[in-house]
Amino acid sequence: MGFVTDEDVIHGAVVEKWGNTGIEETMTKDPLVVEEDQSAGGVLSLFREQDISHAPVVSNGKLVGIISIHDFIEHIFQPRQRQSLARELAKRFRF
Repeated sequence: MGFVTDEDVIHGAVVEKWGNTGIEETMTKDPLVVEEDQSAGGVLSLFREQDISHAPVVSNGKLVGIISIHDFIEHIFQPRQRQSLARELAKRFRF
């Protein structure tokens, strides 16, 4: 038994045949996107429903960022920074 880490995948990609594969062959085509003014709750619901952990953020059809489950953990759920960052995110995501 064992486990595979992201580092194992990266190493395999570089050392094995994936290292020469074009990114267009492996990228997610037509990804789900979220609007910049979408609520944090709405994005978390989308993550849960679609079993995804990150999504491009768009404004007027243009990419303005990426949101990930890590962003929510880091900015909302970390206890030592929770209050000040929650206020900042509340302003940003309007929840």
